Amino acid sequence: DFSADGFDFEFRPVAVVIAASPALGSTEGSTIFRLVGRHLAGARPLCVFGSAPPTSAAEISSALVACESPAHPEGVVAVEASASDESRTFTTSGVAYEYVPPLAVRGVFIN
Repeated sequence: DFSADGFDFEFRPVAVVIAASPALGSTEGSTIFRLVGRHLAGARPLCVFGSAPPTSAAEISSALVACESPAHPEGVVAVEASASDESRTFTTSGVAYEYVPPLAVRGVFIN
């Protein structure tokens, strides 16, 4: 709270992700993904899906954020969260999210 050179400091507890849903979504992106944890509230929460650039998250509460998955090739990636875009410090919880090909209707059969 005090420094000789006039800089302000703010302590923030480390964010932790405990659970997430859904477990999978389309390779085309646009799946609303929810992360549950502790200390997720921040000035501008972010989510990161694997090595993709961080995306904005909607803060529902200090324990819940929602973000939209970006398009990504098929496979499993880790999803992490940050409570501040300034530090770019993300959780290291290793919550898995699987990208799968989009569903397609190939035909309709009527009995």
